[in-house]
Amino acid sequence: MKNITLAAAVLMAAAGSALAGGPVFKDLAGSVQDGEALVSSIQEPAPGPVAKAFETRLYRNAEGCEATVEERRNGNLIYVREAGGQQAFLWLGKDLKSGEITAFCDPAAVYRQGDGSVKLSCGEHPNGGYYTRGEAVLNLTSGLSGVSVRGDVKRAFGWKTDTNIACSGLRPAADRGASVKSNTAFMSVEACSALDGIYPSDMTSEEAQSTLGNCFSGISARYGVPVTFAAEGTQMTILVGPAKDGQPGGNAKVADDLKKELAARGGQLFDFKVSVAVAK
Repeated sequence: MKNITLAAAVLMAAAGSALAGGPVFKDLAGSVQDGEALVSSIQEPAPGPVAKAFETRLYRNAEGCEATVEERRNGNLIYVREAGGQQAFLWLGKDLKSGEITAFCDPAAVYRQGDGSVKLSCGEHPNGGYYTRGEAVLNLTSGLSGVSVRGDVKRAFGWKTDTNIACSGLRPAADRGASVKSNTAFMSVEACSALDGIYPSDMTSEEAQSTLGNCFSGISARYGVPVTFAAEGTQMTILVGPAKDGQPGGNAKVADDLKKELAARGGQLFDFKVSVAVAK
């Protein structure tokens, strides 16, 4: 088993800034004996013979918040930083059933909410020489559109908020170096950014319909051709057309573009294998 260290150097390099240690990080680091490493308990299976490089996506908003998502084999490591310097590390399992708010909740309970967000939380519990509690919310619409994190530490005179971050309106950012995956939305439709966000490995057909409804509405509007889809089990079929009267070749154009973009994604959307059908 391989440990993911709290330092998360790859994430900080991708985010383009050094970690400015907050009080809890400093206090916890100071409580470790010399020669020891402060290590998160997040576990990752050892890589196989051919290890796939981790994919990293960067999101920003106009106020200077940045969130970096590193997609690993069994989940996502999320680093969020406000313009003022506050930062937090989060872990969210691939099945959206396990999580952690580093330095506050290990583990955190995970709740999938009806508005497309996921909440991580824990109540008061011993954490080394401290008692801590915390809550984080990830809005997963259009990839990752918002992150909020609150972490409290119990002191002699009661609870003190150590970390309080609220980043909304996040959007996929342009590449910053080869380590950051391209954030060009599928079919150049902004609502399709949801495909590059965090999603459950056991996504159902109903969840796919809910998540991708706006994406395919956007594709239909862009081409002026109805584009719909149906998912069942591990398969998804995209149906193109029929095109409106007087629009020769409309079906073929969108079908060709879909096939090219799907080929670049290994023929998959989320974990569904996708085929394209054209209406006669």
